[in-house]
Amino acid sequence: MERESILVRKLNYEGRETWHWNGELVQRRDPVMVIDAIFNGKPRDLGYMKLETTDLFHEFYYSDRWFNIFQVFSSDGALKGWYCNICKPALFLDNQIDFVDMVLDVFVYPDGRPLVLDEDEFDQNRESLYSPEDAQKARDAVDALLLMAERAEYPFGPDTTGTSR
Repeated sequence: MERESILVRKLNYEGRETWHWNGELVQRRDPVMVIDAIFNGKPRDLGYMKLETTDLFHEFYYSDRWFNIFQVFSSDGALKGWYCNICKPALFLDNQIDFVDMVLDVFVYPDGRPLVLDEDEFDQNRESLYSPEDAQKARDAVDALLLMAERAEYPFGPDTTGTSR
């Protein structure tokens, strides 16, 4: 059975598209949509993880949370970690997901160690671009993700099959 194709659009805070990709719908159950997508950028070494054009991203989008979570697997199925975008709650359209990126990111290694990314860039934009409410919600989202990772709450933890609980 063929899965439904979903377009994902990453938008900057001003609402302009900065990246897009296609994936296949795995699950849609309000307030969560899960898709599988193959990395569509050039291979790159981020320092904490290497991205390859064969990497599978098992992506969790939430319409009620200020983050999304990408569970990243290499082509041989090995878990590379979880890449989490701090963003406004996702907007679900028929065959499309839009999210507004807030620059802050969290990476969680397979062993559960977290790494908060791009804090300097976020702080530069905090007063000049973001509303105080949005900036606080972004910071709260980082705290929520760190707690989820510490507790190994789904989708973090040993169950990395990508199946819903």
